[in-house]
Amino acid sequence: MAKQNLGARIGKSFTSRGINVRQNILKSQDISHVVKAINTARSVTRPDRRLLLDLFENILIDGHLDSVTDKRMKALSNKRIKYSLEDGKEDENMRDNVVQTPWFYDLTKAFSERPVWGATIAELIIKNGIISKTKKINRKLMIPEEGKLLWDENNREDFIYYEDDPSYSRTLLSFGGAEFGKLFKAAQYVIYKRGGFGDWAQFAEIFGMPFRIGKYEGWDQEGRKQLLTELENMGGAAYAAIPRQTDIEFKDSNSAGKSEVFHDLIEMCNSEMSKIFLGQTMTTDNGSSKSQSEVHKEVESEIILADMIEYEYHLNWEFKDKLVNLGINPPKGRFHFDETENLPIEKFIDVAIKVASKVPIEDAWWYKTFNCDPPKQAIKKTKEQTKKDDEDGGGDPKPEPEPENSLNPMNYILPPGTNIEMNYTPNQDENKLIDELFNGTAASYSPAVLSRWFQRLGGAIRSNLSVGTSYNEPDHISGLMLEMNMHRFGWNKSLGLIYELNQALDISENYSDFKKKALLVMGKFDSYLETEYNQAIAVSQNARRWNDIKANQETFPYWQYTTAGDSHVRSSHADLDGKVFSVSDKSAGSFVPPNGYGCRCSLRKLTKAQATKIGISKASDAIAAMGDEELSRMKKGGFYGNKGEANEIWRLNQAYVDQIPSNGKKPISKLTYQDAGLESSATLRKLQKNKLPKSEDTAQSILENFDKSAQEYNGQKRVLLKDYSGRNVAVSRNVLDDHLKGKYVNDNEERQRIYSNVKSILQNPDEVWLNEYKIGKFQYNFVKHYNDETMVVNAEISKYGFDLKTWYKGKMSQDSFRKGLVIKK
Repeated sequence: MAKQNLGARIGKSFTSRGINVRQNILKSQDISHVVKAINTARSVTRPDRRLLLDLFENILIDGHLDSVTDKRMKALSNKRIKYSLEDGKEDENMRDNVVQTPWFYDLTKAFSERPVWGATIAELIIKNGIISKTKKINRKLMIPEEGKLLWDENNREDFIYYEDDPSYSRTLLSFGGAEFGKLFKAAQYVIYKRGGFGDWAQFAEIFGMPFRIGKYEGWDQEGRKQLLTELENMGGAAYAAIPRQTDIEFKDSNSAGKSEVFHDLIEMCNSEMSKIFLGQTMTTDNGSSKSQSEVHKEVESEIILADMIEYEYHLNWEFKDKLVNLGINPPKGRFHFDETENLPIEKFIDVAIKVASKVPIEDAWWYKTFNCDPPKQAIKKTKEQTKKDDEDGGGDPKPEPEPENSLNPMNYILPPGTNIEMNYTPNQDENKLIDELFNGTAASYSPAVLSRWFQRLGGAIRSNLSVGTSYNEPDHISGLMLEMNMHRFGWNKSLGLIYELNQALDISENYSDFKKKALLVMGKFDSYLETEYNQAIAVSQNARRWNDIKANQETFPYWQYTTAGDSHVRSSHADLDGKVFSVSDKSAGSFVPPNGYGCRCSLRKLTKAQATKIGISKASDAIAAMGDEELSRMKKGGFYGNKGEANEIWRLNQAYVDQIPSNGKKPISKLTYQDAGLESSATLRKLQKNKLPKSEDTAQSILENFDKSAQEYNGQKRVLLKDYSGRNVAVSRNVLDDHLKGKYVNDNEERQRIYSNVKSILQNPDEVWLNEYKIGKFQYNFVKHYNDETMVVNAEISKYGFDLKTWYKGKMSQDSFRKGLVIKK
């Protein structure tokens, strides 16, 4: 593996930008400081670790603590790591260009601090096109509870999301989540130990030196003064000057015995610190016997082994992905510690068995590691299986040409030269869809396949915008609107998938031929899903930033366009880099990123003074810089417009459906339960055991209970409930007033008697449907089937949030409430 130039892949560097961290001034610490530091770091609303980190640096002056922490870290960093291929041989290219490099050793050292210090982030620094070093991020800039890195420890408003921001996440590796590290537990013992040493020093000063008595004639005051001067000049020991005719008596204080309490306190503190970091004490101090020391050493080895296993996980999952993203493609194999050089063989076998109970280990590894041949039966079976595979035409199938009429919703959006790689294996539901299409029994779409898409894309949205922690707040509403946009986009994607699969179906072909083509189609749509996931990340991130800019517009009335800053940035986007626009300029807002699939550009807020210093641009300047051709691509791809303002990720009249003939399209408003391949409500009710619960609540009792717990949001009293996905659903007093009177409380409707089921149905529905009940108006129907009735809870996204609209018993004779797109089943 030759050293590769990574300039086009890395994005931006965090540590290369000027960052601000104040110097830690060493101060005396006591238990009150420890408590304050812990409480500040563990704050739920505003976690701040700076006091705790200052405390950690302070206590590491302790010699014993420094020794045990150093031993814990070096136990990992001093061990040899290999990259072995699937046949067990060490890969020389990976050894020379990755494993045995200074930057990889620095990465290992950074990880070794994780058990001691807790949350740790390291950055791979790219210089002259190759990885040149690893830098550890100052922990005072980290807010791991929120996934943030600050540029200035004193400014929490200027930050990046280190796991999600594509401009930086390529080179940042995080270890330890939001852990505080074991120094968190050791701090109290260092403070107690310091107090013990201080008291012991004072004790020694008083009782550790002989007491001197000087006598003088009682009538000779000049002699007394001279005696005092001489005693004082003789050193620091205690003394007394008394008349010769008097006596002074000292009681034995057993000072030697009294001093043991200080020694025991210090030893106990040292012992506790050893246990915290090494699990035992006898490898740091003298033990009482060899057997006890061996037991304690085994405990320590188990702890170090756990660190090794954890690091291997990071290397073989997160780190390998980082290398691939940076253009370094490791051959098939894995990183692992060279355990055989560090453990006796009998101990290594014991450890390997324990590791195998947690981590799957291939049989071939055991045979090679312990230099023994596999059983003959296993060899014979392998040969027979190989022969059978040859007879069956086994092995990797040859790639098929892409079917005609192939959809590509991104062919005019992705930057030139971008390749979409497919690494696809169908699951059970996708195999079922292929079978049903071939047999002619498929429904209009597969809710199971759709659900997998929603889970993936919804995770991208919720990683940036919460829908379950607030109501009537910009981020909350944006998250809800983007999720509904995702649900509607999912139907477009389903239409595209079914259309293309049908195009691939040839009645003259057998099942095997169709499945090969179907897997190519589904693999392509799966690869698009990854691009769409990145798009959802980019839009939701910038929607959150736009909400923040709008909320602080009075202080920051301008925004600046920023790119990822590398050679992979499209030239048209690079031409916009650094340009500043007014927040109130709606035309310029059309250039708020992302401006295409794979776009990693972002925006930052500026004060008027900052904007004036840089220079303020208008929309016409952006158009001139970008060029007509790129502007046309943006508009065609649905990227011309402020997606953060519009709360949409995809333009629904363009994504997939613009390439499907009109007779192949069906709007959501026309979908029924039969299009999803579901049974009727009457059939589903027969499968239920329980009847619809009905309470004895009255309209008055419901309203009284509501008033006791309601809070005011946007001028109305509301109670917040949760749905199955964690979204807040608001129940307003107005809705209750409208539905707890007149015809709604008669023996047929019984709204007051079934209202108590609303909460449980929202949280545990049998089905959830997205229904377009009017042109451009959408609502969610939460459906629950009982033996005798079907109950429906209806909610709609408004400009304030997710609001309950009504609840009712579904009509027995029809499934009108099961129209639209199945979101959950």
